[in-house]
Amino acid sequence: MTSPRPSVEPSVRLTVGGQALVEGVMMRSPHALSVVLRRRDGSLLVRTRSLPPPLRGWRSLPLARGLFGLLGALRLGNAALRFSLETYAQDREGADAGAEAGTAPPVALGVLPRLGSLTWLLLSLEPEPGVAGTAPEQEGRVGLAPLLLGLLLLLLLPHAVALGLAAPLGLEPTSLAFQGVTTLAQLGLVLGYLLALRRVPEIHRLFQYHGAEHQAVHTYEAAERLTVAGAREKSRLHPRCGTSFVVMVSLVGLPWLVALAALTPTDASALTQHLTLLALKLLSFPLLVGLTFELQRQLARWSGHRAGALLSTPGFLAQRVTTIAATDEQREIALAALGSALLHERQGEPGGPPPDQAYPGFEALTLPG
Repeated sequence: MTSPRPSVEPSVRLTVGGQALVEGVMMRSPHALSVVLRRRDGSLLVRTRSLPPPLRGWRSLPLARGLFGLLGALRLGNAALRFSLETYAQDREGADAGAEAGTAPPVALGVLPRLGSLTWLLLSLEPEPGVAGTAPEQEGRVGLAPLLLGLLLLLLLPHAVALGLAAPLGLEPTSLAFQGVTTLAQLGLVLGYLLALRRVPEIHRLFQYHGAEHQAVHTYEAAERLTVAGAREKSRLHPRCGTSFVVMVSLVGLPWLVALAALTPTDASALTQHLTLLALKLLSFPLLVGLTFELQRQLARWSGHRAGALLSTPGFLAQRVTTIAATDEQREIALAALGSALLHERQGEPGGPPPDQAYPGFEALTLPG
């Protein structure tokens, strides 16, 4: 039994988000979640759940809400990603007649749980700030490996690149030029990571579902019916995308790095300066994440204005790597996931979590208008 929540009129536009999965899409509204997967036989598997109560107290304040909301949503994303991988593996086992029991999914997909948090962030829409965590049915930890990978790409490797160029270019650790090189290295490493992922066939399909996810959300935000024809005309880029968020972390990180460099003692040895700068980066990184979260949400509100569109351009350019033109079948999955989440948002779980439902096709689902 879930706690009572305010009823939502169909005409009210909620903040929704989601994530591309393996042969599927997860969508979230403020109080509900839906995962829709395309099975090997073409049928749809639908799982809906209610989300925990929103964050309260100091964790719901600006800056803090972004960090805690992001951690809670990462757990949801990891759980949904694992569910899609398990379903995909089951379909492969059933299709491979005579294959050894327990056949694993392709290596490219098998490593996704280890990259889960960072992959979710790159392939998702930013969550509504205030997700407290996961429901028991959706338990999924934010593993140490993906968090370390994120810190490696966003903090440690960029600093190492700048350090390697410091001597040839004559850069001081506390100089503006050193921080600029660090930022460029950060953007280059993230872009290289995305381009490498894009070349893997299975991840290529994941990027298609990412584009379909954005098109479905645009359709809903335009107050249109959730139809494939309507979604087909929408952009595959969205201002609240996780890819844009990572790019914004890098761009906002430049003045942040300059501020941290000003706190680094200039009369210390170069080694002490580098170690101090790295320590300050690690300690203040949660604050940078929270600040970037708030800035991105504000930019999304300004997306209709010239200034907002201009500031969103770097993120949109990166999204052209992580989103690929989807097929109508993939748009069906994204629309089904969003529609199921919205219906569950209105209905709740009066009798507990509903069982997973199988449908022969997209036409068999009833979606909200």
